[in-house]
Amino acid sequence: MSRIPSITLVPRDECLRANRYLAHAVVGWQRASAPVPGETRWYEEVCDPVKPDPAIRWAESFILYLPARDLDETARELGPALGRMLAPLGGRTLTLLHAMRTGRWPTPREDPAVLADAARDFRAMGAGESFDGGIRVDAADPADVAAVLAPLLWGVRMDMGYGFVYIAPDGVPFLASLCQYANLHVDVYSKDVAAAIRTAARAAGFEEWNDGMCDERFADGGAIEGRGLRMGDE
Repeated sequence: MSRIPSITLVPRDECLRANRYLAHAVVGWQRASAPVPGETRWYEEVCDPVKPDPAIRWAESFILYLPARDLDETARELGPALGRMLAPLGGRTLTLLHAMRTGRWPTPREDPAVLADAARDFRAMGAGESFDGGIRVDAADPADVAAVLAPLLWGVRMDMGYGFVYIAPDGVPFLASLCQYANLHVDVYSKDVAAAIRTAARAAGFEEWNDGMCDERFADGGAIEGRGLRMGDE
């Protein structure tokens, strides 16, 4: 990372109060991820005590990707492209938040080296191992949003133990998440804005994945080969 981005570290409960769609998605993901449905102890230890807005309804989902030459270019350009996508929709900031309350930004893995670099970047931002809140960044600043999205991309792609992370714009009814293939999975919460989101995505340089299930796009691989599995608290 060439410089430390200008970001705001936001307490977890504040992130969930500020974005009703984020709160709805986080609680839904946590409930769906419980090892045993209704296991109260597990839920109390690792989930958020949030009551989502019952009026929110999921509308549709789709997958976006940048037609970049390689992973390095994707890591550099993903953040700025998201900023361009958000601008015509009226959003100004992006908030990144782990779906699980026990999620942490730096990965403990140091192999491959790109994971150690990503962990160091998050620590330099102030989002070290003790921080479980959200990272809020100005989506209109290409350098800042790139500096936040790049280490996230490498963490998700190269560490199988890295937690699920939501990317939430302010004021726009959609959420996104990165998968191991560096594709962006978008959940829309209003049919009325779905077409506008797709239009903004195309104008920002994204293309929509229409080839069935999400899959690898890069010849150099990496999403499977060399991808580390973290066991327990290693």
